[in-house]
Amino acid sequence: MGSILSTVDFCGRGGYACRYPGMKYLWPFIISLLLTSSLFPPNAAAQASPTPNSFQWAGLFESLQSAAASASVSKSAFGKKPNMGNPFTDIRKDGGFLVGFVLTKGDWFGAPLFQSIQPIYFTPKGKVLGQRRGNLGHDPFTIEAKDGYAVSSVKILPGIFLFSIQLTFMKIDLIRQALDPSDSYSSDVYGDVTQHPEWTPNKQLGNSTPIIGLFGYAENFINGFGVVAAPQAP
Repeated sequence: MGSILSTVDFCGRGGYACRYPGMKYLWPFIISLLLTSSLFPPNAAAQASPTPNSFQWAGLFESLQSAAASASVSKSAFGKKPNMGNPFTDIRKDGGFLVGFVLTKGDWFGAPLFQSIQPIYFTPKGKVLGQRRGNLGHDPFTIEAKDGYAVSSVKILPGIFLFSIQLTFMKIDLIRQALDPSDSYSSDVYGDVTQHPEWTPNKQLGNSTPIIGLFGYAENFINGFGVVAAPQAP
């Protein structure tokens, strides 16, 4: 029967083996390499990350779009209205939900605090940054969920400045189109709570549902913020 990749075969498909007889020995190796690459792609772990254009995500994005367009969202407030900063409300209209924050540091007469906060959303177009609130400080850092998880709640210390913060993440259940409380974890507590234990966050914002926006007061600093959450899944 002969080799499947024979000289006659390739002569009839462009003549490469006829013009270059040595190619008939290289073709089996080349095709084997191509097959191996397609079956075991490099960086397979990275390719396992959630892709927002996959059909599994469509239902979740659509339900969050509907929630954002209706009055069914709930707001978790930060406490009493501060006497500083300008009011703001940011709600994702595209079905995106919160997966983390980018924060920068600052100080108020020597007291270390977080000067700005910028949400990270997972949207139909992938991860995007929301609008930064507060002036850009120094030493930016990110608190972000693992792939397949979302922010379910934010814990802060209520007050006119943001001295500390901790996030809780829950697994995204695409079948229920909700977050799974049985699979969750929390971030470290960020802020100078070692030197100032009284700054330990004690106010939880969120109700274990996807967070689709923020509201609050900010100008030069973050003077208070809350979260806008989708309703509980039926």
